Amino acid sequence: MLEKIKSMFGYSKRKLARELQSALKAHGVSAPITYDQPNDCVLLGEHQSIYLGNIVHEVSGLKAGDRKKRIIALAEEFVRPNDPQTWEEVANFILPKVRTQWTMAIREFLLKDKTMLPKPGKDYLPICNDLALEFVIDGDAAMKSTNGKSFECWGVSIEDVKRQAMANLNRVSSQGFDSLEPGLWVSQWQDNYDDSRILLMDKILELKASGTIVAFIPNRDCLILVDSGNDIAMK
Repeated sequence: MLEKIKSMFGYSKRKLARELQSALKAHGVSAPITYDQPNDCVLLGEHQSIYLGNIVHEVSGLKAGDRKKRIIALAEEFVRPNDPQTWEEVANFILPKVRTQWTMAIREFLLKDKTMLPKPGKDYLPICNDLALEFVIDGDAAMKSTNGKSFECWGVSIEDVKRQAMANLNRVSSQGFDSLEPGLWVSQWQDNYDDSRILLMDKILELKASGTIVAFIPNRDCLILVDSGNDIAMK
């Protein structure tokens, strides 16, 4: 019991990233492996990501030996060469992912070959001055980023990908937002895409608000919506 308690409170995302990096290298991954701390993910090369939020919750309560086995199994799943190769195979697994412009700056800093820099309108879509939208393949083992080369290979445009990704996001968002009190709503999915639900304008406009709806995104698993016309909710 003591070992389990220690593992729950002493296990961090940084430590998970370090152990996952070691497991990936042991499985022959030759691409550069880096830890993107602001976004809680491990980057493989330029465009592949493993997000740690759900994983750390899953493994933190395990004993050290069981945790090591799970991390090794995750690495095996991630490097397994079974990714969809055609648009027909991948379309139902594409989802939109909201990123900060800070994320793009980090990638630019980490990228040695500046000719490979992600390009707005080709690899991702700017939403506003602070946010951008990219598209990921939501697999069983990990979330994998896509880019312009992926779209070209599939024979689709980035707008085609956006339409499909939004349709997929709507499909997995049927229950809507949870009302905590009048004028205050919160996302309830906690599937790494709560932040992306800021794009679901039809669902947001269905909320009964007397003023403008203000959005707060503390992290990828939490989207808070507040009615600006409700003074109590705004406090």
